[in-house]
Amino acid sequence: MSEEVFLALCRPGFESDLAAELSDRAVDLGVAGYPRTDRDNGYVLWHSQQGSLMPLLDTGLIFARSLYPCAHAFTELPEADRIGALWPALQQQGPFNELYLEHADTNDGRELARFLRGFRKALEPRLRKGGLLRERAERRLHLFFQDSRNGWLGVSPASLPLPENGVMRLRISPEAPSRPALKLEEAMLRFIGRGRPDGVHTAVDLGAAPGGWTQVAAKLVGSRGTVVASDLLAMDALPDVTFIEGDFREEAVYERIIASLGGRPVDLVMSDMAPNMSGMKDIDQPRIMYLAELALELAQAILRPGACLLVKVFHGEGYEAYMKQLQAGFRSVKSRKPGASRARSREVYLLARGFQRQD
Repeated sequence: MSEEVFLALCRPGFESDLAAELSDRAVDLGVAGYPRTDRDNGYVLWHSQQGSLMPLLDTGLIFARSLYPCAHAFTELPEADRIGALWPALQQQGPFNELYLEHADTNDGRELARFLRGFRKALEPRLRKGGLLRERAERRLHLFFQDSRNGWLGVSPASLPLPENGVMRLRISPEAPSRPALKLEEAMLRFIGRGRPDGVHTAVDLGAAPGGWTQVAAKLVGSRGTVVASDLLAMDALPDVTFIEGDFREEAVYERIIASLGGRPVDLVMSDMAPNMSGMKDIDQPRIMYLAELALELAQAILRPGACLLVKVFHGEGYEAYMKQLQAGFRSVKSRKPGASRARSREVYLLARGFQRQD
């Protein structure tokens, strides 16, 4: 391929949103190029004519379920020997530490799932035998299939957390059986990666009921950690979790949260707070941004230097100003829209990392 091409997967119906986001981010990076997509096909191809979108692999996109550069387009693979036809390109790009076989999240794409399961069983042993699948390799291999004979070969750095969204879906565990818990787990995997993040020992969960986020937070901090959760609604008791029932907008609830921490420095503040929605954007948007502002105020008061804030917001009025506040007080800010969010929801999760106390 003579030009840099990126493949970005998305929900069907969001192709134009993703194409617009790619174009906007390309302008920010000084990249000249253009997106190509078809309605409801579940992906966008970005063609760079000058410059590179590689920085987006680290920062991510809101509407993209996954994003990686395409090294090779394959067409009309022979049914008798698809692997043989792909082998020269695999040798050129390998070795790899993981193999991802992907398809668009469409009805036609999902019909490929059975084919891809069989193809994996044939391909993985060949890659290992050929020395192209190694545990310590520095790249992941992505094979995206439009159909059983056409698609793209892509690669992504093994050092970067892989978005666990979209095609590769999380399953809800029995310990956290709720859509909010799934959204948080997806957000954490996309932001931080698998496993318990280092340095998270004390967490505060705002808007905690019914408890899905709190259960995930308890897993993050471990058995010796501390979790303080708060919500206007009652919540079932959870082991090793201090729950404060009340309206966080009230000073008394704020003070009870502070007191429950006992002076411990906080590593992570999470806010899934949302107002009772009226269905009127002009009313609902200021309300949710106000709650996000309150979460930020608490975070500024209790976070240790270098700590994190994970907060839910809605796209709309006040979003850009809020982003600027986060960028002024944290070393980095990333935004994600987890796949467990409902299709037309405007909600976005922001992770601000590296808190910098302003004295």
